[in-house]
Amino acid sequence: MLQASIVDVLQSDLAKIESLIQEAVRQLSSAASSSSVRPLDACEVMEAMNRHHIGDLLPRIEDADKAFEQLCNHCLDCKVSRLTNVEPGCRMYAARVVLILLQDVQRLFIQRQKIRMRMMS
Repeated sequence: MLQASIVDVLQSDLAKIESLIQEAVRQLSSAASSSSVRPLDACEVMEAMNRHHIGDLLPRIEDADKAFEQLCNHCLDCKVSRLTNVEPGCRMYAARVVLILLQDVQRLFIQRQKIRMRMMS
């Protein structure tokens, strides 16, 4: 939402600047003194926009960038924590399950051998 509002302001300002520049070019090319916007007035308007961009929009963008960087770092920390804490636990659990399965297979193998021995005798 922050990004969209900043982009909207910048697009609006860009349209104003384009209009001011076109008017200033028309005025300079026709040397008309009756134009409603003089080049210096246009420069003052653009300077006010520039101050707004530098004083308000740029700090908001920098704050959003810092927040995004903090989020990325937090996600990385969580991933590292998961790798160091959760996955070894999962491996240990998986190893226990495999051990239990191997013990069951061994027990079944021994039972099978006993049954074979009984059948042979």
